[in-house]
Amino acid sequence: MKLRALSVLVLVLAFPSAAAAQARVAGSQHCPMPQALARAEAGDEAGHTMTLEKTTCTWLIPLEMAGEKSKEGTFIAFSEVSSTRASTSGTYVGTMDTGDKFYVRFHWAALKDGNPDTVKGDWAFTGGTGKLKGITGKGSYTATENANGGEVNMEGEYSVPETDNSTK
Repeated sequence: MKLRALSVLVLVLAFPSAAAAQARVAGSQHCPMPQALARAEAGDEAGHTMTLEKTTCTWLIPLEMAGEKSKEGTFIAFSEVSSTRASTSGTYVGTMDTGDKFYVRFHWAALKDGNPDTVKGDWAFTGGTGKLKGITGKGSYTATENANGGEVNMEGEYSVPETDNSTK
């Protein structure tokens, strides 16, 4: 039994490329004001609203992953705002310059002191296509909002599974 465990350990150490390494990723994008697809008052207090929104963003400083650069992406999100709290959760579908896609889940929440100009949140990859198939990773972002939309700066880590090129 000890020999079997030792054999597995030797195989793992001998083939480190089988495990995907984490790499840093960072970028910045501009997002115009989102389109409100639906909006409703919650009805429990004045100003408590829930909104489904969507917009397409353009990368100012692209993410660089697996030898590709991000070009644009669209998010759809659910936002809730009350007199004391604001939060947003959504999904982002990004497109790389090669046409490959990556998918991100994001969220932020803050106690509201007036109208926040900057929000801070977390994100995580949920999948991808092409070279980004099987992508994993997570990070944080800040978004500075104004009347024209805003700028989103994100950073974190990612990994993609190694592909086997020996059969090609």
